Amino acid sequence: MVKLCFFAKTISTIPLSLYHYRQQESSIIHNLNKKTATDEQWVYSDIIFFLQQHGIYYKFEQVMAWRTLKASQELALDINTFDKFCLYNPVKKKYIFKCPYIGLKLKIITWCLTHGLRSIAVLIVKMRKILKR
Repeated sequence: MVKLCFFAKTISTIPLSLYHYRQQESSIIHNLNKKTATDEQWVYSDIIFFLQQHGIYYKFEQVMAWRTLKASQELALDINTFDKFCLYNPVKKKYIFKCPYIGLKLKIITWCLTHGLRSIAVLIVKMRKILKR
């Protein structure tokens, strides 16, 4: 959609619903797993690359940071994937506490990870495991 909108000469809207959205238990949204999470991360990376190529990323930096924080939150909850979290859209660290898509505890963990306080993030994640959260 991002690419279609970028290259469109005109975008119009109409005040009618011309489709009916059905919830299905077998849909991707209802069956989130490691593959769908990885796919989501790839899509956001592709969008960021496209926006950077066309010199307009700065207009969307905050919203893309929020989206990538949400998409990579599971990486921040696993000590083995901390590095992958930090490498995925590094600019996101500027927008952690403004992000509406993640909770305060996760904001603290991700802030620690992206600001050189990895040992504190490790401690928090280990405590979450002990407390089964």
